[in-house]
Amino acid sequence: MFIKQFGLILILLTITSLFLYAEEVSLLSFTGKVEIKKAGGEWTPVSAGQQISGSDYISTGFGSMARLQAGGMQITLQPLTRIQIDELAEKGNTVSSRVSLQSGRVRAVRTQTTKAQRKLLDFRLSTPVATAAVRGTDFELSANNKLRTYEGLVEFSSKQGTVLSSAGSYSWASISQAPAIPLELAAENWSLSPVAGSIGGITISGAAADILQNLNIPGNGFIESSSMLFILN
Repeated sequence: MFIKQFGLILILLTITSLFLYAEEVSLLSFTGKVEIKKAGGEWTPVSAGQQISGSDYISTGFGSMARLQAGGMQITLQPLTRIQIDELAEKGNTVSSRVSLQSGRVRAVRTQTTKAQRKLLDFRLSTPVATAAVRGTDFELSANNKLRTYEGLVEFSSKQGTVLSSAGSYSWASISQAPAIPLELAAENWSLSPVAGSIGGITISGAAADILQNLNIPGNGFIESSSMLFILN
Protein backbone atom coordinates (compact mmCIF):
# COMPACT_ATOMS: atom_id res chain seq x y z
CA MET A 1 0.00 0.00 0.00
CA PHE A 2 2.78 2.40 0.96
CA ILE A 3 4.67 1.63 -2.26
CA LYS A 4 1.57 2.37 -4.36
CA GLN A 5 0.98 5.68 -2.56
CA PHE A 6 4.63 6.65 -2.94
CA GLY A 7 4.49 5.83 -6.65
CA LEU A 8 1.36 7.95 -7.08
CA ILE A 9 3.04 10.88 -5.35
CA LEU A 10 6.05 10.62 -7.68
CA ILE A 11 3.75 10.62 -10.73
CA LEU A 12 1.90 13.71 -9.49
CA LEU A 13 5.17 15.52 -8.80
CA THR A 14 6.42 14.69 -12.31
CA ILE A 15 3.23 15.95 -13.92
CA THR A 16 3.41 19.15 -11.88
CA SER A 17 7.03 19.81 -12.87
CA LEU A 18 6.18 19.35 -16.54
CA PHE A 19 3.12 21.58 -16.44
CA LEU A 20 3.24 24.46 -18.91
CA TYR A 21 1.88 27.77 -17.73
CA ALA A 22 0.04 29.66 -20.47
CA GLU A 23 1.42 33.08 -21.31
CA GLU A 24 -0.27 36.01 -23.01
CA VAL A 25 0.90 38.61 -25.50
CA SER A 26 0.43 42.26 -24.54
CA LEU A 27 -0.33 44.98 -27.05
CA LEU A 28 2.09 47.75 -26.07
CA SER A 29 1.13 50.35 -28.67
CA PHE A 30 -0.34 50.72 -32.15
CA THR A 31 -1.04 53.31 -34.82
CA GLY A 32 -3.67 53.25 -37.56
CA LYS A 33 -5.89 50.26 -38.28
CA VAL A 34 -4.92 47.18 -36.25
CA GLU A 35 -7.34 44.28 -35.83
CA ILE A 36 -7.53 41.01 -33.89
CA LYS A 37 -9.36 37.81 -34.71
CA LYS A 38 -10.12 35.22 -32.06
CA ALA A 39 -10.55 31.56 -32.98
CA GLY A 40 -13.91 31.21 -34.73
CA GLY A 41 -14.58 34.95 -34.43
CA GLU A 42 -14.58 38.03 -36.63
CA TRP A 43 -11.96 40.70 -37.14
CA THR A 44 -12.38 43.51 -34.57
CA PRO A 45 -10.33 46.63 -33.77
CA VAL A 46 -7.75 46.23 -31.00
CA SER A 47 -7.71 48.35 -27.87
CA ALA A 48 -4.75 49.76 -25.93
CA GLY A 49 -3.24 47.25 -23.52
CA GLN A 50 -5.27 44.38 -24.92
CA GLN A 51 -4.17 40.85 -24.01
CA ILE A 52 -3.68 38.44 -26.92
CA SER A 53 -3.97 34.69 -26.42
CA GLY A 54 -2.69 31.65 -28.26
CA SER A 55 -4.31 31.02 -31.69
CA ASP A 56 -5.24 34.71 -32.09
CA TYR A 57 -4.54 36.56 -35.34
CA ILE A 58 -3.26 40.15 -35.51
CA SER A 59 -3.21 42.28 -38.66
CA THR A 60 -2.09 45.81 -39.50
CA GLY A 61 -3.59 47.92 -42.27
CA PHE A 62 -2.02 50.32 -44.75
CA GLY A 63 0.27 52.77 -42.95
CA SER A 64 -0.39 51.04 -39.62
CA MET A 65 1.93 49.42 -37.07
CA ALA A 66 1.65 47.45 -33.82
CA ARG A 67 4.12 46.68 -31.06
CA LEU A 68 3.64 43.53 -28.98
CA GLN A 69 5.34 41.98 -25.95
CA ALA A 70 5.57 38.19 -26.26
CA GLY A 71 7.64 35.80 -24.17
CA GLY A 72 10.60 38.10 -23.53
CA MET A 73 10.56 39.48 -27.08
CA GLN A 74 9.22 42.78 -28.34
CA ILE A 75 7.60 42.26 -31.76
CA THR A 76 6.91 45.12 -34.17
CA LEU A 77 4.43 44.49 -36.99
CA GLN A 78 5.06 46.67 -40.03
CA PRO A 79 2.18 47.91 -42.27
CA LEU A 80 0.13 45.25 -44.09
CA THR A 81 1.34 42.44 -41.82
CA ARG A 82 -0.59 39.48 -40.45
CA ILE A 83 0.60 37.04 -37.80
CA GLN A 84 -0.87 34.23 -35.73
CA ILE A 85 0.17 33.41 -32.18
CA ASP A 86 0.69 29.63 -32.32
CA GLU A 87 2.08 28.92 -28.86
CA LEU A 88 2.74 30.80 -25.64
CA ALA A 89 3.88 28.79 -22.63
CA GLU A 90 6.25 28.89 -19.69
CA LYS A 91 7.95 25.83 -18.23
CA GLY A 92 10.20 26.44 -15.29
CA ASN A 93 12.73 29.09 -16.36
CA THR A 94 11.99 28.74 -20.10
CA VAL A 95 9.46 30.76 -22.06
CA SER A 96 8.37 29.22 -25.38
CA SER A 97 6.76 31.27 -28.14
CA ARG A 98 5.74 30.31 -31.67
CA VAL A 99 4.55 32.98 -34.12
CA SER A 100 3.48 32.43 -37.75
CA LEU A 101 4.08 35.24 -40.23
CA GLN A 102 1.49 35.11 -43.00
CA SER A 103 2.16 38.42 -44.75
CA GLY A 104 4.23 41.54 -44.35
CA ARG A 105 7.28 42.05 -42.14
CA VAL A 106 8.06 41.62 -38.43
CA ARG A 107 10.99 42.79 -36.32
CA ALA A 108 11.72 40.96 -33.05
CA VAL A 109 13.95 42.40 -30.31
CA ARG A 110 14.77 40.80 -26.97
CA THR A 111 13.46 42.85 -24.06
CA GLN A 112 16.09 44.43 -21.83
CA THR A 113 15.96 42.82 -18.37
CA THR A 114 18.24 42.41 -15.39
CA LYS A 115 20.26 39.21 -15.07
CA ALA A 116 18.02 38.06 -12.23
CA GLN A 117 14.86 38.58 -14.31
CA ARG A 118 16.17 37.06 -17.53
CA LYS A 119 14.70 33.72 -18.56
CA LEU A 120 15.66 31.25 -21.26
CA LEU A 121 13.84 32.01 -24.50
CA ASP A 122 12.62 29.56 -27.09
CA PHE A 123 11.21 32.01 -29.63
CA ARG A 124 10.49 30.98 -33.22
CA LEU A 125 9.10 33.16 -36.02
CA SER A 126 8.02 31.17 -39.09
CA THR A 127 6.76 31.58 -42.63
CA PRO A 128 5.39 28.63 -44.62
CA VAL A 129 8.93 28.10 -45.97
CA ALA A 130 11.43 29.01 -43.22
CA THR A 131 11.86 29.54 -39.48
CA ALA A 132 13.99 32.04 -37.56
CA ALA A 133 14.89 30.79 -34.08
CA VAL A 134 16.16 33.39 -31.67
CA ARG A 135 19.73 33.04 -30.55
CA GLY A 136 20.28 36.73 -31.00
CA THR A 137 18.54 39.79 -29.70
CA ASP A 138 17.39 41.75 -32.75
CA PHE A 139 16.26 40.44 -36.15
CA GLU A 140 13.65 40.97 -38.85
CA LEU A 141 11.81 38.41 -40.99
CA SER A 142 9.54 39.13 -43.94
CA ALA A 143 6.84 36.91 -45.45
CA ASN A 144 8.96 36.53 -48.61
CA ASN A 145 11.46 34.59 -46.45
CA LYS A 146 14.14 37.24 -46.10
CA LEU A 147 15.98 37.49 -42.78
CA ARG A 148 17.96 40.47 -41.53
CA THR A 149 20.00 40.07 -38.33
CA TYR A 150 20.93 43.28 -36.53
CA GLU A 151 22.31 41.94 -33.25
CA GLY A 152 23.34 38.54 -31.90
CA LEU A 153 22.87 35.28 -33.80
CA VAL A 154 19.77 33.80 -35.46
CA GLU A 155 19.29 30.21 -36.62
CA PHE A 156 17.54 30.32 -40.01
CA SER A 157 16.21 27.00 -41.26
CA SER A 158 13.97 25.31 -43.82
CA LYS A 159 13.33 21.70 -44.79
CA GLN A 160 16.45 21.87 -47.00
CA GLY A 161 18.94 23.07 -44.39
CA THR A 162 20.04 25.57 -41.74
CA VAL A 163 22.37 28.57 -41.58
CA LEU A 164 23.43 30.85 -38.74
CA SER A 165 22.99 34.55 -39.46
CA SER A 166 25.20 36.79 -37.33
CA ALA A 167 24.85 40.49 -36.55
CA GLY A 168 25.04 42.69 -39.63
CA SER A 169 24.07 39.98 -42.14
CA TYR A 170 21.06 38.82 -44.12
CA SER A 171 19.85 35.62 -45.74
CA TRP A 172 16.87 34.32 -47.69
CA ALA A 173 15.15 31.02 -48.34
CA SER A 174 12.96 29.41 -50.99
CA ILE A 175 10.79 26.31 -51.18
CA SER A 176 13.33 24.31 -53.17
CA GLN A 177 16.63 25.50 -51.65
CA ALA A 178 18.28 25.72 -48.26
CA PRO A 179 18.68 29.24 -46.80
CA ALA A 180 21.42 31.18 -48.53
CA ILE A 181 24.81 31.69 -46.93
CA PRO A 182 24.44 35.01 -45.07
CA LEU A 183 25.86 38.13 -46.71
CA GLU A 184 26.69 41.52 -45.24
CA LEU A 185 23.75 43.88 -44.77
CA ALA A 186 25.89 46.73 -46.10
CA ALA A 187 25.88 45.06 -49.54
CA GLU A 188 22.18 44.13 -49.50
CA ASN A 189 20.90 46.94 -51.71
CA TRP A 190 23.54 46.20 -54.32
CA SER A 191 23.28 42.44 -54.45
CA LEU A 192 21.49 40.46 -57.10
CA SER A 193 19.17 38.03 -55.35
CA PRO A 194 19.26 34.51 -56.80
CA VAL A 195 15.73 34.00 -55.50
CA ALA A 196 14.03 37.13 -56.77
CA GLY A 197 16.26 37.77 -59.79
CA SER A 198 16.51 41.43 -58.87
CA ILE A 199 18.93 44.12 -57.74
CA GLY A 200 17.71 45.82 -54.61
CA GLY A 201 14.22 44.47 -55.26
CA ILE A 202 14.04 45.75 -58.89
CA THR A 203 13.44 43.08 -61.54
CA ILE A 204 16.14 42.94 -64.18
CA SER A 205 14.71 43.14 -67.67
CA GLY A 206 14.85 45.20 -70.87
CA ALA A 207 17.75 47.63 -71.03
CA ALA A 208 19.24 46.39 -67.76
CA ALA A 209 19.36 42.86 -69.09
CA ASP A 210 21.02 44.13 -72.29
CA ILE A 211 23.68 45.90 -70.24
CA LEU A 212 24.55 42.66 -68.45
CA GLN A 213 24.81 40.88 -71.78
CA ASN A 214 27.05 43.60 -73.20
CA LEU A 215 29.34 43.12 -70.20
CA ASN A 216 29.65 39.45 -71.21
CA ILE A 217 28.27 38.31 -67.87
CA PRO A 218 27.18 34.65 -68.10
CA GLY A 219 23.64 33.60 -67.21
CA ASN A 220 24.86 31.81 -64.09
CA GLY A 221 27.94 32.97 -62.23
CA PHE A 222 29.48 35.33 -59.76
CA ILE A 223 30.91 38.83 -59.90
CA GLU A 224 33.07 39.52 -56.90
CA SER A 225 34.59 42.80 -55.79
CA SER A 226 36.54 43.69 -52.68
CA SER A 227 33.41 44.81 -50.83
CA MET A 228 30.48 42.77 -52.11
CA LEU A 229 29.42 39.65 -53.93
CA PHE A 230 26.91 39.61 -56.80
CA ILE A 231 25.16 36.32 -57.49
CA LEU A 232 23.64 36.01 -60.93
CA ASN A 233 20.87 33.71 -62.10
